[in-house]
Amino acid sequence: MRKIPALVTVLSLAALSLVGCASVSAPGCTRPASAGADLQSQVTVTGQAGSAPKVSIGAPMHIARSATWESIRGSGTPLTADSQLFTLDFSVYDGTTGTQTYTSGYTSSPTISLTQWEEVFPGTGNLMTCATPGSRVVLALAPDAIAEASAANLGLKAGDSAVVVVDVSQTFLPRATGSLVFNDARNMPTVVRAPSGQPGIIVPETTAPSKIAVQTLIRGDGEVLKDSDTAVVAYTGVPWETHATVFDTTWGATPSAVTLASTDLPGFAEALTGRTVGSQVLVVVPAGQVPAGTTANVPTGKTLVYVIDILGTAAPAASGR
Repeated sequence: MRKIPALVTVLSLAALSLVGCASVSAPGCTRPASAGADLQSQVTVTGQAGSAPKVSIGAPMHIARSATWESIRGSGTPLTADSQLFTLDFSVYDGTTGTQTYTSGYTSSPTISLTQWEEVFPGTGNLMTCATPGSRVVLALAPDAIAEASAANLGLKAGDSAVVVVDVSQTFLPRATGSLVFNDARNMPTVVRAPSGQPGIIVPETTAPSKIAVQTLIRGDGEVLKDSDTAVVAYTGVPWETHATVFDTTWGATPSAVTLASTDLPGFAEALTGRTVGSQVLVVVPAGQVPAGTTANVPTGKTLVYVIDILGTAAPAASGR
């Protein structure tokens, strides 16, 4: 398993190239109101999304309240959740001088979540809400929207306003989507879901299965996972015997990248291979089939129950489990 890395410095993380994801509808998902004409009239952005923009700013700009608008509107899966991953490139411009101070390069696009984005640009996740693949989002940022620890890495000084041009190239699903699947297998756990999609697992007071058992709970309409794929997933795991205790979860944190051919997460390869992106899968791994010395957090001598949401696929990294 590989955790999607957090931002320690400005986007100093390995790029996670998105290969495919299913589409999720978001009724009523609308971008924040555009900035006033006074801000938009001072910023001209040209060029195609996905390549370095040409930006002209009527400097100096002293922005009191951060604002946003789109110069290019894309389509597809929108950003609707803080932990949802998306692939982007962006450039930063000093509001005082109008000069470019930082660019992500537009060659190896990083994949991050809105939560990680806010580590660099606090309070601006809402300005990215409902952005879709292919969109170019312009952010006019007040000084308090730029983390003090990140300003120097961005080439900015404390107290500077900035214009940030963000190209969203791809998005992952925020949760499993698709059709609920009826399962008539007895003595298997049942799953309840919060509005966010986060699962709760109810384990029956019966003997656990003696072999690995897998059920598809939600069937997505995305691509079929191959055993050579790296799947990006959200999951929760509980022991069958003490199921009130969650021993591992990505919910409330960041999804994980799991390379199916080499993962040491028990049962994940069996559960995910052949399933479709957008699906939710339940897997039960008997205690005797949990390898010794497996990944951290996994309890020993216990039957493991996982609920896994398949959010997309990614190009494998050099490190990854």
